[in-house]
Amino acid sequence: MKVEQIKLDNALMNFNYILYSQETKNAWCVDPFDAGRIKAFLEQHQLTLKGILTTHGHWDHTQGNQELQNHYQCSIIDRESEGNFTFDEHYFLSCESIPGHTMDHLLFLLLKDGKQQAAFVGDTLFHNGVGNCKMGGDVELLYESVLKLKTIIDPEARVYPGHDYVDSNLAFSLDLMPDDEILKKEKKIVAEEDLRGERYTFARELKTNLFLNCDSEKLQKHIAQKYAINIDSEKECFMALRKLRDRW
Repeated sequence: MKVEQIKLDNALMNFNYILYSQETKNAWCVDPFDAGRIKAFLEQHQLTLKGILTTHGHWDHTQGNQELQNHYQCSIIDRESEGNFTFDEHYFLSCESIPGHTMDHLLFLLLKDGKQQAAFVGDTLFHNGVGNCKMGGDVELLYESVLKLKTIIDPEARVYPGHDYVDSNLAFSLDLMPDDEILKKEKKIVAEEDLRGERYTFARELKTNLFLNCDSEKLQKHIAQKYAINIDSEKECFMALRKLRDRW
């Protein structure tokens, strides 16, 4: 099964995804913002849309749902239909609840013969960042969900977020830690290569995403000293980091 990543030119820099089989010609899409782009790809490759995967209910992740469902008479898999789903004898979709950015947020894990291939993380996790909680979210639940991601996503799995915020997230991280060699190297690589899509694994996020490293004593001390605040735990570090990002 292949994953087609469609980066949209809208102000929110959404990503749409199409999962499809070249053998069966069946397809599923994730968080369709632009139904027209989805339909064009499906028609070009002679694919039939079998279902729509919705990570959460924000409008920019559901805008194309109704048009696509009406056109293809396909199902919508969202919080109301949470559960696991079998594509074929090899591919399986695992759905996990990860509230925080919104209360209805889901993680979709694509597995082939039991091995994780991809994680569709919506707006819970971004390249070098995490989602905010400004529109009905809860930062403490977001923290718990990020911890959950660290325990259930395989390092080799590709990470597919809902938006392309890597440049601004890296800029924030380097503003916070300008001398960090890992972050400086990551910025250079991102500037020189297109790392969106299959090049981003969860292992890469674990290495470069500050929000996944709040258990680091070095990070905790740095934030505490720079902003003159008390940080005594991983959770306090995460909460402080999210607040700093909100204000940045």
